[in-house]
Amino acid sequence: MSNHGLFGTQRARSPRLEPRPVLPQAVSVVTAPQLTASVNDYSPVGWDTCDVLRLSSSAAWNITGFRSVPDGRPRLLWNVGSFAIVLINASASSRVDNRISMQMDVTLDANSTCVIQYDVTSQRWRVVSQGLPGFIGSQNTSAPNDTVNASRLLVVATTTNADAVFQPKGTGALLAQLPDSTVTGGNKRGNKAVDFGMVRNAATNVASGNYSVAFGRGSTASGSGSVVAGGLNVMASSSYSAALGGRNNTASGSYSVVSGYLNTASGSRSSVPGGDSATTRSIHGMAAIASGRFGTQGDAQRGQYILRGLTTDATAKILTADQATAGATNQVVLPNNSAYCFTARIVSHRTDVVSGLTHRAVWVIEGVVVRDANAASVVVSSAVNTITNTPGWTMAAAADTTNGCVKFTFTGVAAQTVRTVAVVTTTEATS
Repeated sequence: MSNHGLFGTQRARSPRLEPRPVLPQAVSVVTAPQLTASVNDYSPVGWDTCDVLRLSSSAAWNITGFRSVPDGRPRLLWNVGSFAIVLINASASSRVDNRISMQMDVTLDANSTCVIQYDVTSQRWRVVSQGLPGFIGSQNTSAPNDTVNASRLLVVATTTNADAVFQPKGTGALLAQLPDSTVTGGNKRGNKAVDFGMVRNAATNVASGNYSVAFGRGSTASGSGSVVAGGLNVMASSSYSAALGGRNNTASGSYSVVSGYLNTASGSRSSVPGGDSATTRSIHGMAAIASGRFGTQGDAQRGQYILRGLTTDATAKILTADQATAGATNQVVLPNNSAYCFTARIVSHRTDVVSGLTHRAVWVIEGVVVRDANAASVVVSSAVNTITNTPGWTMAAAADTTNGCVKFTFTGVAAQTVRTVAVVTTTEATS
């Protein structure tokens, strides 16, 4: 008794004989004429009895179906030509019982193969197995890959240059490890996230935010659209925040950016571009940098705040980082038990007329602001240096004992539209 087919012959064992080896059976190979157009109900000479069909084409042509051969034998398709041949899924161009049922069209690239078999019950051809179209797989075990072997997917294409695309389906993520809700594989990733982190300290160290990106060791990109680009124990936890490498950094403000070591960009639109142990103290748009600390983050740092305000009358306007009502997150706000030395460079510019220096003003204000146990304890001492002020506008620095900060107030003139911008640089010491 024997079993016949594409993959050889196996003779039944005799109880009184030793097992006999598998002997290859003669395989019927048919070389079809070159395709010069797309074909339906394809049936080259020898198709009914062949085991291997060698295909080629003059260009990228389609095969919408093969003539049904209900013998149950698999058939190996070889593309021995230079152009891709596409097997079309469930095409109405071929007869119903000659069609190919697949999840999607299958591209048989040059020098690639696939196996099809006729399903008698559903009366359809089905793809049984297929190589990875467009790629050749290999493994290198030679030095320097003799200790840690390297497996490679190499793109195969007819063009000199070819892209490699690894495309998830729908809202699926692109990732380097299988999520398993443990520290090994991490939690499930966000929609359309990219996560190439392979070492983590907790299951949450993943790109869990929708459209987020995470690289590095112990990286967490939990904000929507957030990015962690390398580093160790780095987090981007707010929308569109970015942690650019370094170690133990956190970008927790929306649209914030952080790098360096042990830094926190907690204010919306705030940044810490590097250094060691700086914090933006949840202040909108603040930039901070430090080279270390006495004991706590931010106790020895430089800060920068860009404040602005728009006036159309003689009402006093407090400048803020977001041009909103003055509060505790959009001014030069101090933590308890701290002292800042500050320099504010301020320019006011009338926009409804243009006339040289006649409608502009510039001030430089230098001073110190201190805060003890609470916001009510804030004290400011400053000196105003007027560079030019032909319009006679007013600029002042004073204590804001409600929000615990130094406030910068501009007062214009009725029926004049004036934009005022202040860049405030601080030297910050806290305890």
